[in-house]
Formats: sequence, structure tokens, C-alpha cells
Amino acid sequence: MKNLATLLVITLLFAGQIFAQLKTIEDSGKKPKWISGVIKDYIIVVGTGKDVEEAKRNALISVKESVAKSVADYVKSSSELSKSESYGTMSSYFETYNAKTTTQTADIPALKGISESKVEAYWWEKVQNKKTGDIAVNYHVKYPFSELELGKIIMEFKILDKELTEKLNLILEEADTISSVERMIQNIAELSSMMKGFLDARKTKCETGIAKYNSMLQSISLVPMKNDLGDLTYATKLGDRFVYTMQKPQIVSHEKCAQVTSITSDKSNWFVKYKYQNCFDNPANALTVKYMFNGKIVTNNFHFDINKNKVDVFLKNDINFTTVAQDGKNITESKCEITVVSKYASPFIIEKVVFNVEDQAPIIFNNVNAQFEGRGDHELVLKCTQALNKEKYSANNRTSGVGGTINYKNVATGEKGTYKIFDQKYSTDW
Repeated sequence: MKNLATLLVITLLFAGQIFAQLKTIEDSGKKPKWISGVIKDYIIVVGTGKDVEEAKRNALISVKESVAKSVADYVKSSSELSKSESYGTMSSYFETYNAKTTTQTADIPALKGISESKVEAYWWEKVQNKKTGDIAVNYHVKYPFSELELGKIIMEFKILDKELTEKLNLILEEADTISSVERMIQNIAELSSMMKGFLDARKTKCETGIAKYNSMLQSISLVPMKNDLGDLTYATKLGDRFVYTMQKPQIVSHEKCAQVTSITSDKSNWFVKYKYQNCFDNPANALTVKYMFNGKIVTNNFHFDINKNKVDVFLKNDINFTTVAQDGKNITESKCEITVVSKYASPFIIEKVVFNVEDQAPIIFNNVNAQFEGRGDHELVLKCTQALNKEKYSANNRTSGVGGTINYKNVATGEKGTYKIFDQKYSTDW
């Protein structure tokens, strides 16, 4: 309390010089002696305002300010704060002297108890500046505040300060395991709030923590779990760790041709259903999924192919037969090579192939079951165990090609199709 008493003496002396320029035009009664004195176990302050009520409020704020200065003389943080830093740290828990600012005063019960009802004595005067003519009210209060009460507030401050340090450490440690995007954003807000009350190394920790959490939000990626035509499933990931968000995404499609019909989530994944019938065959077709996490944009383009489930095949180049075994007039075993071209990337299965040679029995390949996937050429090799008369089946003896059919099945849909062969050139090595 010694420093508090010294501060009050200096304040009163300075005030005396100011008051010499003022004249009293109204007061609340006889001026008490305690106004210009220093009394043990009391705080004597003055608040100034344009009227009595404002001056009274400012006087009570000055009481809390005086307590803060007193506590700052006693409290030293673990980082060995200077006296000015200690006062700054304390002030963060007390009422800011701006009516628009919300503070943490209520967190310390003893300070919350500082109120007008506990003022032991008061005296006010309305004064006018002799030079400027300005009028103001000075409201003096005599507030009981003992060493015991000071010790109680110091203890409460230390407890609150410790709790905040523990909370800070927990928030920083949580960054390594956190899985909720909303929790990340909440932690940023809490660190920002706590940072205002720290002037020591903890302020730097808050700044580092905020930067880390913002970097984490920026690093979130949207990864496809399933991307079927009309049906998209994706998840949010942070590196190798899956995270989740309850925020609904913004989804638009290229040229707005796709229509999103539903967006749902089971916390782990997001499920998007959409119609694509109005889309043309365009490599740029995609659903753009976008989030805004604490001002950080997280987005991804999930491309789709309207032909993904389509199958359409045809033959390319000559059909080639080569001898594997023969017995005089007949080819008893041969190898047939054909090039099947797929217009689309969808997987398909060749089930059966039939070649019709004019005036001869058809060459039939049953149970082929050869599966292919992707656009372009696919080489199909067939084993023929059907006996073929060398003379009658030789390509050298014919001017026309072969006809026939290729039966295939769409793997994705199960739909079956037939490609008809007309006058396709073929070759034989006999």
C-alpha cells in the first residue's frame, strides 16, 4: 500500500495546482478534511465528469484503477515482468476505462464487489474554470480498502492467471489432435481474446498459436472418397488426418449445367447427389465445392464425365488368323487377333464373338469374358479350336470380308450391347 499512498499524494498535489484555477459554484456540503489526506486502509480518489452521475462513475473506476496499481506492485509473473508490465497484465482483468469495452472484471469476485454501496464517504463540487468558463463536477470518495482485501485480490488474480495459462497450453497442445474445423476457429477466437491480456511470453505463444491454426485451416483439402456420375462423396483432410466440419459447402457446376439435388453429411463424409442430363460432353465438367473457414478459402473441383457409364465399341484393322495346329486339309487350332476400339473409358466385357464367312459355317467364340477399360484400342486374342477347311476359309480365296457380331456388357450398368460386323477384311496364314 506504500506505493499507492505515494501515488495518491502526488495526485493530490497536482490536483491542488489545477484547482487554484477553478472556482466552486455548487457543492454537496462542507468540504471534509479527508479529501486532502492519506488515510491507512482507505482509497481516496476523485472522479470528474460533466455532471454528478458521470463524475461518480469515474470515481468508482478510479478506485478499481488504484487497486490495479497496488496489485501490480505485488504480482510478478513467472516471466519476471517489470512493474509496468505487471500493471498492464492486471489491467486486462479490470474494467477498461471506456464504456464501450467489455472486460474481465467479473472474473475476480473481490473486484466485482467494488461498488457505490461500499463508499464510506463522499463529497462533490461543481467548479468553473476561471479562464475558459468550462464547468465540471469533481466527485471525491473515501473507500475502505485494507491490506487483507488487497491480499485477497492478489490471490484471486494469481488463481485466474494460472487458469488462463493452463487454458492457453491446452489450446496450443490441442492443435496436434484436433479434428473439428469449428473447434479450430473457436480456438483462434479464444487465443485472440487471451492475447489482449498478456504482455509477457504468453502473448507470443498466442500469436504463434493463431498463426498455426490459420495455417491448418488453409491446408485443409477436399478429397474424393467416391466420384460416380451423379453421386459424389468427399471428405475433409488435414495432411494425413481426417477432420470434419458442420458448415454446409457452396457447390456450383461448370456453366451451371449440373443441378445439385441433395447435400448431406454423416460427420465423416459429405454426400452430394446431382443431375447431369443438361450437361454436354466437355472435359471441363466439374462440381466446384467451396468453404470459407475463418476467412480462408478451401476449394476443389470434382470433375465428372457424362460418358463415364457409356460403352460403344467397333473393330479396327484386319482380323488376323494364324495357324497353331493342322492335319492336312484342316486347321485344327488357330489364333485370331482383332483390335477392338472403345469410344468411352467405361469398363466392358466381350462375351461372345461370331464371324460369318460366306457359304461356310460361322466361326463362334463363346464365353470369351475378356474385360477392357479406357478409350482407344484394345487387342483381343481368341483361341479357335473349331476345325477350318484350309481352302474354304482361306482369305486368299475370297474377295469379300467377313460379317458377324460382337456381344459385350457394360460393367458399370450391366447393360448389354451388340456390334455388327459388315464386310470386315481378314487375313489367314494358310
